[in-house]
Amino acid sequence: LFQRLHTKDAYPGTGIGLAMCKKVVEFHDGAIRIDPGVEFGTRVVFTLPAVTAATAAPDRETQS
Repeated sequence: LFQRLHTKDAYPGTGIGLAMCKKVVEFHDGAIRIDPGVEFGTRVVFTLPAVTAATAAPDRETQS
């Protein structure tokens, strides 16, 4: 999962950014993908399920 595909000299950073994003999005039952319609660079798109009243956090003011 956390494996570099290039040498450290080729690209800066740790190389685990997108892997971490994928883990977080999938933990929340979402999806992450690359947008193939971008001509230059890369656009990463993610979706998360909508929050409903049943899944929303309780209102702090109404708690005793």
